[in-house]
Amino acid sequence: MKLSEFIFSVKVNNNQKIYTILGFKFHLKYEKKEPKYILENFFCRALYKCCKVKQNKIVFINLTNWQYADSPKYIAEEFLNRNYNNLDLVWIKHFATNKDLIPKQFRI
Repeated sequence: MKLSEFIFSVKVNNNQKIYTILGFKFHLKYEKKEPKYILENFFCRALYKCCKVKQNKIVFINLTNWQYADSPKYIAEEFLNRNYNNLDLVWIKHFATNKDLIPKQFRI
């Protein structure tokens, strides 16, 4: 395999595109809307392959406005209401996020 193909290449097989980015292969269905999700898909898969997954850790992030709000807030509050003491709940925040709104059970 050439170095340029190792860094980035795209191949089409039947209804799938196979992206190779830094040696990681991603098999994605061929759709016209796909390109905006390629980088997100690559990041998540690379993170998964490089980092260990802990079974009891849940990470929350609100990419819409970086606040303790919207769907992640309500999902997090449901975990708190059910009193899962063995879970490690982590909230990823922006530097401008108000820390006082985030419950104390979360690691920030």
